[in-house]
Amino acid sequence: MGLPSTFLAAIVAPATAAGRLLPEVAGKIGCAAIPVVAVAGHDTASPVAAVPADGRFAFLSSGIWSLLGTELERPIADERALAWNFANEV
Repeated sequence: MGLPSTFLAAIVAPATAAGRLLPEVAGKIGCAAIPVVAVAGHDTASPVAAVPADGRFAFLSSGIWSLLGTELERPIADERALAWNFANEV
């Protein structure tokens, strides 16, 4: 597209430390200057990664779109998944 890449941040691995929350931001939200780390890669992957993955919890991630689900040891990939409009994510 001919756009300069100089304004883009470097690509880093998830969980890479980026620094600490700026003091003025921390003050506005009432917390300490907590660490800031690179996210899991997508606005859905991050909250899913934060859910305890023992099969007893569900998550609802709402952003650009909404996703309701849980983590299972194996995907549900049979006729039920198709009939119930399930999606299996990795």
